[in-house]
Amino acid sequence: MKAIIGHIILNVKEFNESELFYDKLLTEMGFEINHVSEGEFGIIKSYKQGEHNLYIRLDKIKKANNLFAMYD
Repeated sequence: MKAIIGHIILNVKEFNESELFYDKLLTEMGFEINHVSEGEFGIIKSYKQGEHNLYIRLDKIKKANNLFAMYD
């Protein structure tokens, strides 16, 4: 049986900049933009190619905690 990677999640610090970069890169590689969802915990965008899924994610809680840590 051939091994495959089904899902990869990339955590990003700047969602808008990362989204522009990965939109261009991944669509050139044959991925389709699948969906974007935003909630109180963060933003996630998925790209799909066949059975393979790649996600970019901004964790709002982690980002907020990092900002508070700068002022301790």
